[in-house]
Amino acid sequence: MIGLVIQKRVKWKITDNKEILGTDLQLQEKGLGSDLLVSPTGDLVIVSEEPNLAQAIINRLRTIEGELYEIEHPTYGSRLYDFIGELNNDLTRNRIRNYIKSTLMKEPRIKEIVKITVKSLIFNHSNNNISHDY
Repeated sequence: MIGLVIQKRVKWKITDNKEILGTDLQLQEKGLGSDLLVSPTGDLVIVSEEPNLAQAIINRLRTIEGELYEIEHPTYGSRLYDFIGELNNDLTRNRIRNYIKSTLMKEPRIKEIVKITVKSLIFNHSNNNISHDY
């Protein structure tokens, strides 16, 4: 079984024009998904520039490609879910790396992919996770 850590494992070069990095509502991880982040005063929190791009990348990778077809975004998302149940081997990790790269290259705010690291999580019965970088 493949466990994939996305945050801080993909390095990219962004466009020189920081204005196109944009602003969005900030999401907060909750259980198996995410929800809007609300400030102590009850306002919705926003995220801008590089943190907004990082959030957008995570959202794109977590969305199944074609899932947003009905709202006219047929190519948005990734095919990472195709790897559920696949063997944890070099071929699978290379395919995951290639799918991540092709997904990220659809993001107009990314100029170049510098490095993609696929990190495999091995679960054991003592609830300690062992990780390996490839």
